[in-house]
Amino acid sequence: MLHRLEPMPVDPPIPIRVQTTLDLARLVLALVEDATQLWFFKVGRRSFIGTMLSYTYWGGDLPIFAYARIDSPPSAFLAYRSGGEREEHFFSNEAEDPKYKYALVVHLKKPPRIFVEAVEGRYNLPPAPVIAEVDDVASLARALLSASARNGIQYPIWHFRRNGVDILGACIPFEHYYNADALPIFYFVRLRSSPSGPFIKYRASKPRGEEVSFSKSTVDARYLYLKIVSIEDLPIVPSF
Repeated sequence: MLHRLEPMPVDPPIPIRVQTTLDLARLVLALVEDATQLWFFKVGRRSFIGTMLSYTYWGGDLPIFAYARIDSPPSAFLAYRSGGEREEHFFSNEAEDPKYKYALVVHLKKPPRIFVEAVEGRYNLPPAPVIAEVDDVASLARALLSASARNGIQYPIWHFRRNGVDILGACIPFEHYYNADALPIFYFVRLRSSPSGPFIKYRASKPRGEEVSFSKSTVDARYLYLKIVSIEDLPIVPSF
């Protein structure tokens, strides 16, 4: 007699709503080598497009569903580039122009329960990361660049507002901390105003020393770049 196998219980990922589809394109395509996929689906009359990320966290990997609201069904690919004086992004049914990077869009007829629960805010908050406020944007850049060099991962810098203040911050895991899989540290800096570009541009050289500024593109090869993604809030970070 055959027995029906029940699916394993799965907790929903932590949802992070990005401000625009451009922020989503920057998150998945800027400063990366490998293409990724996006999921498009509807919940009632609302339409969503998003992707899965993960952080090595206290007791395993922390799944994150980064998503944006969208007005109509997108085409098969999301195209993006950050050359020239500004970023470009658009949806397309072809992916042959080498000037652009492309993410594949998968249209879901019936989204998984965990995606629905995530966008509806039905999830369990994990333990908070360790909070570390830094002096300035340069210190944040150094923390991210050292982590990228160590792990080969381009961690996004999240931009959000708390209590009327613009925050730039990034969660960096330090693996194998006592009995934990990782020690997640959220480095952040408070800004006096919103960042003037979607990238941090960094260089340290003679005779100028350290140069740090916001940039609207990644065209100047003399600099290293870090990407900023504007979001509504970062649920894993408590009030500070």
